[in-house]
Amino acid sequence: MAKSVMQQHATANAVVEIRGAVDDADLAAVLGTAATRDEVMEAYTWLSADDDLHRERHSAIHGMAAKVNRILERGGAVPA
Repeated sequence: MAKSVMQQHATANAVVEIRGAVDDADLAAVLGTAATRDEVMEAYTWLSADDDLHRERHSAIHGMAAKVNRILERGGAVPA
């Protein structure tokens, strides 16, 4: 069964659109997870939260979004 449009793997363009500049190694790593655009967005939202309170109010990040979060987190500061 094919994935719906909402569940298709994120493209390189989608990752850059969500995260901003991403180095080639991190971009390849994110794409290698086969995460969806929604999972990349969840990871970035979690990463860009400016305080622990945000994280406490929302459910813990898990699954594919957690993997993407770890990749983006090692990539350095979140672009403004």
